[in-house]
Amino acid sequence: MINLLFLEVYKSTSLYKPLKEVANVSNGYAFKSKDLLDVPIDNSSPVFKMRNIKNNGGFDHTKIKSWVTPDYYPKDKFLAQYGDILMSMTDMKDNVRILGHTALMDVDKKYYINQRVCLIRPTELPFEYLYPLTNSDDYINELRKHANHGVQVNLTIKSIKDSKIKIPNNNQLQKYIKLVRPLFEQVINNNQENLIMSQIKCNLLNKFF
Repeated sequence: MINLLFLEVYKSTSLYKPLKEVANVSNGYAFKSKDLLDVPIDNSSPVFKMRNIKNNGGFDHTKIKSWVTPDYYPKDKFLAQYGDILMSMTDMKDNVRILGHTALMDVDKKYYINQRVCLIRPTELPFEYLYPLTNSDDYINELRKHANHGVQVNLTIKSIKDSKIKIPNNNQLQKYIKLVRPLFEQVINNNQENLIMSQIKCNLLNKFF
């Protein structure tokens, strides 16, 4: 439903701006492997990596495999906020699946962002519009034309900043947001409930065995 509502607005829009004019765009932090934990401890924070972005977009909480303790916390600018959009900047040349696709951060100031993940923080447009846009075929196909090819396929921060975004007029945008905001809230709440149930199940299994 969200994608259908988005496409209605997107297809009726003809004005373009570069992403850097409607969002802050920055790199993740280059953590050292030796400073990361393979299992969480009481005072550790999870690290968001590209593996946490699903094929075709989305956030897979269950694939968190790295944590960092306060001794190795980077600056707060690498701490994701609710509503941030996180983009994969690298993929395998022979099996491009997640390059350019994004996940929506659905919790506030919990995850640190690893390198090769681009942090997009909306400023002039809400995440409810930018998130489905960054996973749309039009956007992904055009963005990938500007990737650097080698053994891996890589996007630069500049290419992401300069990527073109369709800008709806204010009336269109407000009508769209009114319709989709409750849907986003429902999806996010469902995801959180599923994550809690998964964690409870995992804890019970660990205790049992």
